Amino acid sequence: MFASAEKALKLAKSGAYQAEIFVQKIVSQRLSFAKSSIKSVSNIDDSGIALRVYDNVGRQGFSYTSSINQLDEIERMVNVAVSSMKLGSPDPDFESLPEPKPLPIVLEIFDDDIAHSSAEEIIDIGQQIIDAGHCSSVSVVLDGSAVMTREQRVLMNSQGVECSSESTFGMLSASAVAKNSAGDVTSNSDLSGSRQLKNLRPQWLGEIVSKRACDMLGAKKIETMSVPVIFFQNAVYPLFYSIIGVAANADYVQKKKTYLVDKKGEHIASEHLTVIDDGITAAGFRSLPFDGEGSPKTRQKVIEKGILRTYLYDTYTAKKDSVESTGNCMRLAYNTLPQISGNNLRITPGARSLDTLISETQKGIFILALHDSPDPVSGRLSGLLSEAFLIEAGEMKYSIKNAMIGIHVFDLLQGISDISQDCREEAGVLIPSIKIKNARIAGAN
Repeated sequence: MFASAEKALKLAKSGAYQAEIFVQKIVSQRLSFAKSSIKSVSNIDDSGIALRVYDNVGRQGFSYTSSINQLDEIERMVNVAVSSMKLGSPDPDFESLPEPKPLPIVLEIFDDDIAHSSAEEIIDIGQQIIDAGHCSSVSVVLDGSAVMTREQRVLMNSQGVECSSESTFGMLSASAVAKNSAGDVTSNSDLSGSRQLKNLRPQWLGEIVSKRACDMLGAKKIETMSVPVIFFQNAVYPLFYSIIGVAANADYVQKKKTYLVDKKGEHIASEHLTVIDDGITAAGFRSLPFDGEGSPKTRQKVIEKGILRTYLYDTYTAKKDSVESTGNCMRLAYNTLPQISGNNLRITPGARSLDTLISETQKGIFILALHDSPDPVSGRLSGLLSEAFLIEAGEMKYSIKNAMIGIHVFDLLQGISDISQDCREEAGVLIPSIKIKNARIAGAN
């Protein structure tokens, strides 16, 4: 991989002002199951090399190939990138690719057990999920997958950046569909991910998706109301990843395509809320020493006690704002251009349990999972509550149906009244449950 990167960079430098080479090798073993039966186990080898080039007026070219070790393919890739650069539009805001900087040490991102996992081991993991996912009183079937991945990365640029990493990750997913004698059908899904095989939780995953799907059977309609709302951890994660990873994206801010424009330094949320974007926490899913362009990954308090402290930057957007990159340039794959994205989301927990937050709620809504996110420009959140429960007299009563939540993101953030002590901590992510004072719930009655 290093030899291919060096060849490509040498060729690219002869035709461009600046150049960047990214080489990625991913080897995965994937199991899939459906209707509570193992279906297949397959091996995937996805490798490639990509090139970004710039001229002295900021025009960009990009190309890639899956043939890492073929010199003629690498030469073709370079020629395509340089040709596309010449046809591009000048960008006066482009200054430079990143310069070399010291990289942090990131622990526990590689595991031999995942790297050398066998087909028998992954089949056993899948069967554990299936066996755990039963409910004695109703019919439950499970679909899902188990994937064990080993990834190697090499990144070099013409400014002297030269870095590499090797990491592993295991991801289990399961979706349970429950059906009772009355014909009601509900579903629930979840994940278990880890850099280490020993920390994956197949039995927990099968049990929890089955239990939640069963618990939601017999849903009832509710009237329209304005009440306190408790967002469970599974609803908090996608909601806040949208707020931090999308709305706080410096590129969107500079283009004025987000509700967080000109909000840096302002109180945008309750003082209860501190949110950290962490790219270097041990064993984190998105933890690595360097980001998708070779800048050091960092740990940033994006929101501190309600105050928006920073946006998420790559080198390009950081230079425009005369700040340092926060290490948030993300590469999803070698054949896509890098883009700004969040790292591991960590929300500082509160001092009281989730049970206490529920018991103190006379009437409210408990949102188990939320499948919608705020509009990145307007900040309006309007979502169907397909996995939610009514709270009455401090107790969870029954699941609800045909209801929607409507609230602006700033009303949600500033309305946070409490954050639970108990959290879900997994693969570098730390997510508590969050209670807000009031939200409008549109019911069907």
